[in-house]
Amino acid sequence: MKIVITLGSHRHRRILLLLMCCLPFFSPDGLGFTGASMVMVLFKKFQGVVAFAMLIYELYYYVKHLSALGQYRYLKRFIMFGLVALLSVLQIFSTKINGGDYDTALQRIYIMMGAYMVTEIFIVRDTKASIEALTYLFTAAAVMNLAVVILMYDRMGFRPQGDFWLFGQKNAMRNIVVPSITLSAILDRIRRKKYSFRTIYLMLTGILVLIMVDSSASVAIITVFAALLLYLNISDFELLNLKIISVAYVILEIVVVFMRRINIFSDIIESVLNRDTTLTNRTLIWDAAMKSIRATPIFGDGLRELEDSKLVVGNFQASHAHNAFLDILMKCGIVGAVLLVIIVYLCIRQQFKMKNSALGAILGMTVGLFLIAGIVGELWSFGFYLMLFTLYYLPEMARQVEIGNIYTKKRSVRLKLTRD
Repeated sequence: MKIVITLGSHRHRRILLLLMCCLPFFSPDGLGFTGASMVMVLFKKFQGVVAFAMLIYELYYYVKHLSALGQYRYLKRFIMFGLVALLSVLQIFSTKINGGDYDTALQRIYIMMGAYMVTEIFIVRDTKASIEALTYLFTAAAVMNLAVVILMYDRMGFRPQGDFWLFGQKNAMRNIVVPSITLSAILDRIRRKKYSFRTIYLMLTGILVLIMVDSSASVAIITVFAALLLYLNISDFELLNLKIISVAYVILEIVVVFMRRINIFSDIIESVLNRDTTLTNRTLIWDAAMKSIRATPIFGDGLRELEDSKLVVGNFQASHAHNAFLDILMKCGIVGAVLLVIIVYLCIRQQFKMKNSALGAILGMTVGLFLIAGIVGELWSFGFYLMLFTLYYLPEMARQVEIGNIYTKKRSVRLKLTRD
């Protein structure tokens, strides 16, 4: 008698492989405060191994298809892979010439490179199975996150030590909350549902977690995001697309960060967000970041550990600039900022071309939310880059799973200029 053990169908094996590849990117940073830091270290090492293994696979893929680069689909993938690789090399270079910390640089590379390769290897080639697997993984992470916040809220020194929780500092929780909502909403559309219990649960518990950890900016942004997403899913209303959100982001970035016209929003900041007009000392951190940028403008100052950070404000020391654009300028200089802007533009441009796509609307709002949040925070997370690179392959995904547009133009708001 011959016994054959299998892991199920090809689709099931693919889901299992995807889960195994994504798992290391959910490293439990907060365990370092509980005495279980060895688990966190193992996750970080596993993360590096997985990212390197997928990099080898990607290189093999491009070498194998080198002769076909004239075809659009191969050229499109090669361009983004090249940009991600260039930005990764630049981080190592800027860190080396400025005496930074290689481990910190590698962690950022693993996150960005890993997110791109997960998208390229899995989501593009089997969208439905990949979205299902990622939804389950992010949902599990969101449930674990909620459990830790509830159970550990007044114990184990989380709040006195920088508000570090299971998956990172309090403001980093949106990197779990937002993608979990987005992926669940996309899966609902694939399954021909307007919304599911899972999506509503993730919205409510996500907002609850952010309220409990006092991440006020994230609460405000994600509440609006969830409300718009629900409204879009239960109506036939084509609302704001990513082009409008991108313009709003650029205006807010210039007005708030570079022109410092924060008093324009003082009523909202003080009454709604319950913060002062320094945005909890963020303006002082921006000043320190700009000073560092002026010192090393071309290639930046490299990646550094918190203890070696030049962002010192009184007795407080920050690991990042609390603004995504200033952060990349400070660490990778003008060259790095240009590369990142090109990457982001190439991704969001896909939604500009497919603004009537249901998937595009959901992903567009998600990336737009992250960009707005990046005005007062950082964006270097697996959750953000996974959403960004998924948007880059929107046309390829839509051909596989788009089941009809849920939006129409009949009730769209248009601004039309006329002459009398």
